[in-house]
Amino acid sequence: WGAVTGAKDYTVTCGTTTTTVSDTTATFEGVAPGVYMVSVVANPADAMLNSASEAGTATVTVEAPMVEPKSIEIEFPVEGAVSGQSVGTIYSGDVIISSTGSWRTAKADGRDCIYIGRTSSSELRVEAQNGKVITKITMTAPIGYVIDLKGKEYDGYTTTTFTSVTTLEWTKECSSRVVFTPAGGSHSNIETITVEYR
Repeated sequence: WGAVTGAKDYTVTCGTTTTTVSDTTATFEGVAPGVYMVSVVANPADAMLNSASEAGTATVTVEAPMVEPKSIEIEFPVEGAVSGQSVGTIYSGDVIISSTGSWRTAKADGRDCIYIGRTSSSELRVEAQNGKVITKITMTAPIGYVIDLKGKEYDGYTTTTFTSVTTLEWTKECSSRVVFTPAGGSHSNIETITVEYR
């Protein structure tokens, strides 16, 4: 704001927080995102000659900071995978990736993947941890194979079906978990998983 002649300092209020400054700028730290009314009152250097000014006001919007998404990229099989055995936990950190499907490794046709049969009760889970939010899950099938899964996200209990796709792409925001189960059309072969979160 512009300087006021005869002012000793300024009382600045943002929401419920007030500070007094001698300069013509004020900084408020740790303010939550939202819309605030900010007022500035000029305090006189000589209270015998002048009184405090009327408040000048402005509306200020504090936006939430942009958080760059992080990602986990996994290509299968992972170290220690044994063909025909259950997958278990693949990754554990800010998200957990696990599956009760089985491995298909070292196949003559080049399949190194998680295998989920079309009529099995197997699932693949992606769970948010440590206050993180899952924003995107991408799965790819080996060349010549498909993914046929239903994805259920447990924040809004909504289900999406991915039928015979070579690339499955789930995009939303979920702070709990997304669980993929057979959609019933064909077997699913998953060669890579990428999870983005913030």
